[in-house]
Amino acid sequence: MKNKSFALLSIVAIAFLAGCSPQDGNKTVADLKKETAEQKESVSQPKTESDETIDYLQLVERNGQFYKVNSEIPFSGHAFATPTNGQKLSEGTYKNGLCDGIWPSWDEDGKKDLERTFKDGELINEEILDQQLLLDILPSLTRRVTRDYL
Repeated sequence: MKNKSFALLSIVAIAFLAGCSPQDGNKTVADLKKETAEQKESVSQPKTESDETIDYLQLVERNGQFYKVNSEIPFSGHAFATPTNGQKLSEGTYKNGLCDGIWPSWDEDGKKDLERTFKDGELINEEILDQQLLLDILPSLTRRVTRDYL
C-alpha cells in the first residue's frame, strides 16, 4: 500500500511540476514579476531619442537640456564637435538631454588636452592633461581665485 501511495504521489508531483514549468507561452511567477518590474520601470523612465552618434551642431539647448533640432524629446546618445578642418575637438555622451560621463577634448594637433567628467549634467571633475594649456589658463584661474576667495 505504501508503494502505491508513493507512486501515486510521485505521478501527481511530476504532473504538477510539468504543468507549472514554462512551455510554449506559459510563464513562471518569477517571469511575471520580472515583466511587471520592467513595465513599471519603462513607465517611469522619460522618453529619449534613440542612442545614436551625431554632430554637436545638430543639438539645441532648451532650459539646460539638449535636444536634436526639431525634437521635443531630450537627446540621449553620443555627440562630437569638429571644427571645419575635420579634426575632432570634443566628444561625449548625453543622457536625457544632460552631459553624462567622460568628455575628452583635443587641441588642434589632435593631442588630448582636457578631460571633463559629468554626472546628470553637473561637472564633477576637470583634468587638464596638457601642461601648456595649464600654463595658458593659470593667470585667469589665479585672478578668479583671488577675486572670489581672498
